[in-house]
Amino acid sequence: ADSEELDSDDLDEEEEFGFSDEDDEELDAGNEGQEQKVSAEELVGSLKAYMKEMDRELAQTNVGKSFSSHKRGASSVGAAPCESAGPDSGAEAAELAALDVDMNLVANLLESYSAQAGLAGPTSNILQSLGVNLPESTELTGS
Repeated sequence: ADSEELDSDDLDEEEEFGFSDEDDEELDAGNEGQEQKVSAEELVGSLKAYMKEMDRELAQTNVGKSFSSHKRGASSVGAAPCESAGPDSGAEAAELAALDVDMNLVANLLESYSAQAGLAGPTSNILQSLGVNLPESTELTGS
């Protein structure tokens, strides 16, 4: 039991290297106060910084080429609400309005459904819960 007790040398080492329990408690209290001071504006700014970084990284890939786009001159019903989202969203709304989201959704659902080869899977489950019953994949190909 005596070997577990701290002597004055051990306490000196703790103070020298900053291992005191009191310091830990003070740091914890200070961190809690700082976390509460984070404002919504800082969070939005941080989120926008992450989004810009992600966009910059994705710009170097071919991901954007996999989406279907509206033909030029076609009006988009979803473009009006996007434009009123905020002053910074004008350029983003132009990019988003160019995508044909409905066509991309349907194309991806059909591709996933055909990959299921008539078996149960996520796409057939989602579509059935929505009341959509697609024909078997053999009927889709006409064979």
